[in-house]
Amino acid sequence: MINKKIYAVILIINFLISVNGENNAIKAGREANKREALIDSLSHFKIDSLVISRDSVSYAADSMHYDSSQEEILFWGNATVNYSSSSLFSDSLRVKTKDKKIKSSGPARLEDAGIVVLGENIYFDVESKTGKVKNGAAKFEQGYCYGKEIRKVGDKTADLDDGIFTSCDAEEPHYWISSNQMRIFKGDKVVLRPIIFNVNHIPIFILPYGAFSIQRERKNGFLIPRPGYTSGEGKIIENIGYYWHCKNYADNTLWFDFYEKTGWIFASENTYKKRYEFNGRNRYKYRKQIRKSGGIGYNWEIYSRHHHEFFNDRKLDMTLHFVSNKSIYENNEDINEELRESVSSDIYFKMPLFGNTLSFSSNYKERLNKDSRDLTLPKISWTMGLRPITEFFTEKGEDKENFSDDFSVSLRFGASHKADIDSHNPDFADIFYKLEKDSLGTGYINNHVYGLGLSETLTWSRKFAGWLNLSNSTTSKQIYLYRDRQDNYNATAYDYSNSSKASFNVYGTRYFEKWKLKALRHIVTPSVSFKYSPDFSYHQNKYYNAGGFTVNSGKKSRKISMSLGQKWQIKWQKKDGKILKMNSLLSMNSSSSYDLENEKWSNLRHRVTLKPNKNSYKMMEYQIKLSGDLNQFSKTMHVKSWGFDVSLDMSGITSHKTYFPIKKNQFTSGKFILSDSLTTEIDQQEDITDLKDYDKKNSEQNWTWNISCNLSRTKTNDSPDAKMRTESSMRSNLNFKLTKNWSLQYAVSLDMRKGDIQSETYRITRDMHCWKLRFDVTKRPGYWSYKFEFVNIKINDLKFSQSGRKH
Repeated sequence: MINKKIYAVILIINFLISVNGENNAIKAGREANKREALIDSLSHFKIDSLVISRDSVSYAADSMHYDSSQEEILFWGNATVNYSSSSLFSDSLRVKTKDKKIKSSGPARLEDAGIVVLGENIYFDVESKTGKVKNGAAKFEQGYCYGKEIRKVGDKTADLDDGIFTSCDAEEPHYWISSNQMRIFKGDKVVLRPIIFNVNHIPIFILPYGAFSIQRERKNGFLIPRPGYTSGEGKIIENIGYYWHCKNYADNTLWFDFYEKTGWIFASENTYKKRYEFNGRNRYKYRKQIRKSGGIGYNWEIYSRHHHEFFNDRKLDMTLHFVSNKSIYENNEDINEELRESVSSDIYFKMPLFGNTLSFSSNYKERLNKDSRDLTLPKISWTMGLRPITEFFTEKGEDKENFSDDFSVSLRFGASHKADIDSHNPDFADIFYKLEKDSLGTGYINNHVYGLGLSETLTWSRKFAGWLNLSNSTTSKQIYLYRDRQDNYNATAYDYSNSSKASFNVYGTRYFEKWKLKALRHIVTPSVSFKYSPDFSYHQNKYYNAGGFTVNSGKKSRKISMSLGQKWQIKWQKKDGKILKMNSLLSMNSSSSYDLENEKWSNLRHRVTLKPNKNSYKMMEYQIKLSGDLNQFSKTMHVKSWGFDVSLDMSGITSHKTYFPIKKNQFTSGKFILSDSLTTEIDQQEDITDLKDYDKKNSEQNWTWNISCNLSRTKTNDSPDAKMRTESSMRSNLNFKLTKNWSLQYAVSLDMRKGDIQSETYRITRDMHCWKLRFDVTKRPGYWSYKFEFVNIKINDLKFSQSGRKH
């Protein structure tokens, strides 16, 4: 037994030498004869889990047989060959060590540079990395290929004879493209001649030649046009264009859309993104419009957005949006775009300063329906949030309590230039600095306002006896204007106000041991406040907004406000014994105020909110929210207005039975090569005795639904004797996954008083394994549209679509 182990070790040493062509290193004839004698006597010696590696080539198998005369090795039982990025797995392998050629017998799997090939007999040349497979199948980035013979003719190129290509991972594909001659360029494209498109074994169309992309990375190239037809636009050809990318973070697209009856659109778009630094988007559109009246118009739109992050929390956001006129949005599928009345451009930059934020911003707004413009350039603001006064004169680490700990201060500063431009065709001077009065000389066509503003707030707050909350706040504002409304230059103004407040909470809790309601807490919060502001009526119609600050222009004001807040909280024991807390189950608030100057009470306002937690019942979850408002006249206590809002959200998940599951192909199922090559297919099947076992095995939690409904109703009158006006509306949304593959979405907005539908949207989706079918319908007064789309899930360029709309 010991001699056999020694012989086995000598055999492995000599085998490693012979595999790598180093026979000349053994010059002694006696040693050569001894080696041959050992091999002859132990030619069928079995070595468990043999692994041999040399010159980046490694072999592994349960057993092996070496023939030195043929310089050939036979591996069987989980045989594997690895070389560089290539791997070959099979029941048995025959390796020519001199030529470095490999042939498999039985089921085999070849992996090379991201390509996976399955077949019964694989021939592979390790040096040239070429080979062929009989009755094979190959997996690429976005699809699968099957053919009578697959040949690897280059590092990233393969040819197929009588082959098919599909992105469907089913054992029996639902669709495929067949061709007598097919060449696949890994990571690039598939070229076929001819093309026969088949759906469920039915040929749909035939083309003499074709190619399509299977790229994952961005590549320059032409876009796929989308033809169509609508009654309002006639024949349509969209997406005639070209795509190209710049570096690793920018995409560019240029395209042209043609509409037989309404004109054409030429557009370009650029998007870019560099992680942690910047991102943005630029879009340009030029449109020719053929109107129903016979006229022709040319319009344009420019849109740009940029976000940039700098060091030390400095950020820049910029949006530029300009159009020639409102006609650019006519006949738009998006209702918000079609009803757009203005376009805005903004620039915003912020940076830290003295532990707070300093910001610079500007805004340009153009009203499309009035031919007027608003400009804010620049606007500077700095805010210091509420901070204790002691922070400004107490050294760090010092901890002494004193009266000043109850005081806090906040500051705000702002500066701005604002302009209102009503000129029909303003020039640079009109927009940025030039004043122009109207023909009567009483107002401005172009007005520019420059100003500064500063606000300070001093706050005192303290809790007495552990329950009474007292606070006082004093605020003052100062503004400076280069010119006020009365054309006084270097104008200044100020105002100030004071408010005081007192409040406390009263708690009451009741515990229940025998009920499911374990605890009930009632919280009552009464509060009273007093606000005072001096007489600043002389400011009326005199000062503009300066730096975001407006001084008070009202008369002297003294008001006492009172409110009573109530809240109920509960603890509820569920069936499983767990305690459910509802901290906002029911809340009520009543408030009113008394004007000391005019000696009258304001209306009495009440608000009730019911908001229980989300609950579940079997496979369903639901939540109801209810809120109501009541406004009463103070003298007569008659109802001035009332209203309520009801919101219902329901969702659920129900098991769905899959009685005919789609069998996956060998790549997806992983059953091409079993862990034990002697295991039969029958051994792999599970024991299923009845239909219940089958249901349990094939059930999935994928029947989902969600319903949300919001109903509001309001009644209002202006005086106790007036007739109440009623407004009612309802908005509902339904998302329903009927089966594993069918889903429905529905949204509607109703005017309950008139009984009219304001808007309605339907969407039906059908998941067809490797395809998705979607049908959308949108309806609103004076407009409807539809869109039908049939798209491949993996190859988005492979799709069919049809759309239409009518005004």
